[in-house]
Amino acid sequence: CEVGEAVTGLKVETGEWLWTELVKSVTPMCTNVFSGASRWGTGVGGSAGTKNTFYVYCPAGKVAVGLNGRKGGYIDALGLRCQ
Repeated sequence: CEVGEAVTGLKVETGEWLWTELVKSVTPMCTNVFSGASRWGTGVGGSAGTKNTFYVYCPAGKVAVGLNGRKGGYIDALGLRCQ
């Protein structure tokens, strides 16, 4: 996100590897702290086929202050900590 923006959501795409659904890519939703306008930021991760797409958002008026998730050899769960 740019200066003056905060992360308020995530687009999480998953892929499948050895019959296991794993996080493949993550794209932040960037919200301007002054105007409230939102846009999708630059994503990170792979570009192979997508199994599912999940959207995670902070409640209205809150912004992301951290991430939570679960991993072993790969990331298999991802969420936001909002404040």
